[in-house]
Amino acid sequence: MVFPFSFLEFLDSQNIKLEKNAPFSKKRHHIRQLFDRYLFSGGYPEIAFVEKNATQTRIIQDYFNTVFYRDLVERYKIKNNELMRLWLTTLIANISSMISLSKAEKDFKSRGMKLSRASLSAYASYVEDAYFGFFVPLYTPSERKRQVNPKKFYLIDQGLHNLLTLKFSENKGRILENLVFLELRRKGTQVSYFKSNRGYEIDFLLDEQGDKKLIQVCHDLSRLETFDREKRALSEGIKELGAASGLMLTSDEKRSEEIEGRMLDIMPVWEWLLVNEL
Repeated sequence: MVFPFSFLEFLDSQNIKLEKNAPFSKKRHHIRQLFDRYLFSGGYPEIAFVEKNATQTRIIQDYFNTVFYRDLVERYKIKNNELMRLWLTTLIANISSMISLSKAEKDFKSRGMKLSRASLSAYASYVEDAYFGFFVPLYTPSERKRQVNPKKFYLIDQGLHNLLTLKFSENKGRILENLVFLELRRKGTQVSYFKSNRGYEIDFLLDEQGDKKLIQVCHDLSRLETFDREKRALSEGIKELGAASGLMLTSDEKRSEEIEGRMLDIMPVWEWLLVNEL
């Protein structure tokens, strides 16, 4: 499959040539500014060269309509267009969130729509086949638990959420998380989310030949209770899984702390994206 621009590709489209020490170079401030733009507008090539929000929105709306009619309705001969459109807008609004088919079914039925859970399940598979988004399961040895637990949904491009919902400011944490997922997926990494025995959630668990790594994404760590909560989740995950490392990705903070005898690295998403690619 072909992904929208990665952050590195986006920078290249803006004629930013990077060296190995780019996060610490004189270009740092400019790169950070471009990351804010990329985080909002996304990575579609047509949008990378456009700065007006109105034009970006029109391009994204055209893309959405193309996916809806050509890649979904026509390809899968969908007759209930209203349900399919509602399903897509629900997914867009719930970027990086748990999606429960049973809850969605109840919600749609409360609006007077006729459907079955089997229909929603089929529609979910169509969304993945069309590369509109991805459903990520819970990490568990139990196949049954994996099937009955909600999956987390990630969009193929964060610009779809930002430009079509106008909820960028209030959802920055989930948008950052979506961006991290896309980077992992680009590299072919298989990811799950994890819940500790006490119910603490970790955004990403990477299991590479038995070497488990945990990643938590949090937009703002300035409040102590927020940091304590996110650190506690990683701590429990490391203990229960025997994970090799923990990583906390945020908007701006950068430091290291010891956690369960291992180092917890905290770094900005934009810097991680560069280090991860260079």
